[in-house]
Amino acid sequence: MSRARIGLRMPKVTVATPLEVTGMPVRLHGAMQAVAQASGLKKLTQTQLQELSGVAQSSISRLLNKKRAGGGHVAHAVLIAQALGVRPGWLIVGEEPMRPAGAVVPRLPQVVDADAQRPANVGVAAKHGKK
Repeated sequence: MSRARIGLRMPKVTVATPLEVTGMPVRLHGAMQAVAQASGLKKLTQTQLQELSGVAQSSISRLLNKKRAGGGHVAHAVLIAQALGVRPGWLIVGEEPMRPAGAVVPRLPQVVDADAQRPANVGVAAKHGKK
């Protein structure tokens, strides 16, 4: 006899993939902020993270906004974790510790504008000679 025939209801079971856990976007934001602070920036943009990790900005956006990032979402998270200097297990599921033993927060390379002899990230107005 099936359970339906005898009146038993089967509970609906939903299995979440590791990246659907709500803490992952929070951990990703935190790791991005740590790199930004170490680099002397207000924040690390998705475009900058794309350049560091090689993961498309659209995939980074999906991960930050609690959406699946396509078939390679775990692979993307691993690449992002490596770029941010955190353990993939920490980023994906919150497995401690955050960083490998002895690891330091990575810094963005400082790009210098050869004409102005100042950092290139000072803003558009400075790049065009405006004050």
